[in-house]
Amino acid sequence: MKPYAYAVVQGEDGKENVSLQFDHPEMCGQKYKQAIPLFTTPQTKPLSNDEIREIGDDCVLKNNGILNWIEFARAIEERHGIK
Repeated sequence: MKPYAYAVVQGEDGKENVSLQFDHPEMCGQKYKQAIPLFTTPQTKPLSNDEIREIGDDCVLKNNGILNWIEFARAIEERHGIK
């Protein structure tokens, strides 16, 4: 996913300033200390098969051996920061 913008740190120690730029400063030929990518959505990675199995097992244990699909889906969402 491409960053929406960059927080660009410029200047010398003790006299830095931060600006918001929509293109990476290298593209504009600017000198900078740091360019921090900013995203509009949380950056998550896919769950591993083991993580999915663990969530499924937890859901089954809570429901007397029966997998509740809604609870399973909500648990996956929660792992991705969706509440």
